Amino acid sequence: VKRNWLRDNNFRAIELHLKQVGEAWYYNVGKYLWNQHSTLETTTGAKASLYGSSQTRLQALINVIESQIPQNRFTPDSMIIHPTDAYNTKVEQWGTAGPIPLLSSLYFDKDHQNGTEPGFAQLLNINAVWRTPWATQGTVLVYQKDKNFIVGLRQDLEFEDFGDTLMGLAGAVTSIRFDKQMAFVNSGYKITSF
Repeated sequence: VKRNWLRDNNFRAIELHLKQVGEAWYYNVGKYLWNQHSTLETTTGAKASLYGSSQTRLQALINVIESQIPQNRFTPDSMIIHPTDAYNTKVEQWGTAGPIPLLSSLYFDKDHQNGTEPGFAQLLNINAVWRTPWATQGTVLVYQKDKNFIVGLRQDLEFEDFGDTLMGLAGAVTSIRFDKQMAFVNSGYKITSF
């Protein structure tokens, strides 16, 4: 950013840059944590081993949420899914009977705060469905958020000033520090080949 823009209190000159930095951190930290979480989650099964007679993605999700995780005395409340997998689950047909009943009113959520889908989550009897492109297509994580994968923030997003006197520019370097740890593996489930 040109130094005189800051001197003239032209906040719009840096507003866009701050937004882009925030979005970049959100995406990159999310992608990193997804990779760590999905690698460390060893309680896993393929979709084909989880669905029943209907052979649908929805039945595989319900099996994990209502049976696989609760049998280990945990209560799943969150799910991370790739947008394409979410779409395929929503439009899937239930055999020759046509579309899966009772879903349409819940699927079309008007409120997508922070990427969650409250209607889809309500249907599955969990608190939040995170539909995000940094999730690997074909892999879904279902888990209890305060028992499965723990993230501890050591240093919040920090800006460090720097100045380039030669070019007449001013800017900042950003950094963040956190720790991550798998807690109770059985409090989550990774569905593969979804």
